[in-house]
Amino acid sequence: MKALPSISESLRNVANFSGRQSRDRFWPYALILFVVETAVMMMAFAPEFIASFQRIQQFAIDNPDKVTVQGGRGQQTVTVHGNYSELWPDFDYLVTVIAVVMGVFTVLYAAAVVRRLHDTGRSGFWGLLPLVFLPLPFYLVPRFFSDSMPDLIWVLPLIVNNLLYVAALIFLIYLLTRDGVDGENRYGPQPVA
Repeated sequence: MKALPSISESLRNVANFSGRQSRDRFWPYALILFVVETAVMMMAFAPEFIASFQRIQQFAIDNPDKVTVQGGRGQQTVTVHGNYSELWPDFDYLVTVIAVVMGVFTVLYAAAVVRRLHDTGRSGFWGLLPLVFLPLPFYLVPRFFSDSMPDLIWVLPLIVNNLLYVAALIFLIYLLTRDGVDGENRYGPQPVA
């Protein structure tokens, strides 16, 4: 299986930001990391959202005058009238989980991304482009979900920042898919596939 050498090589070189890494060695590692990162996020988020749904259901049972319940085949919609922030997921917890998980996986991706960019003849600094847009949501999201109602003044900056992040990420992925430079380049000899 081609993925195993790629993963072990990349993990052994997790702190090695020099040299080059071929497409064939980079992408299995990157895709496995993406799958694991997504699974970790889902496992961390699920209990918080399940607990929030349970609080809303219990609130509907305890306060029928403050909710509208509509149901259909296999579905139920509960509309809560008023603002009860205690029913919402704990967004401070969720933002912290996102920050920790993204931090860990950014470290795991970093050296491999730099070596892959080196293989294409580009500086590893191109890998920082999407990271420029990561801190702002960690500042804005807690303000958006303030104690009472969501503060809508933060919506436009969040949308613009997220669009720029996605554009930068797509551009970085494009760079990572490019052919490596044949032969030696300023970052070292051509890697074996």
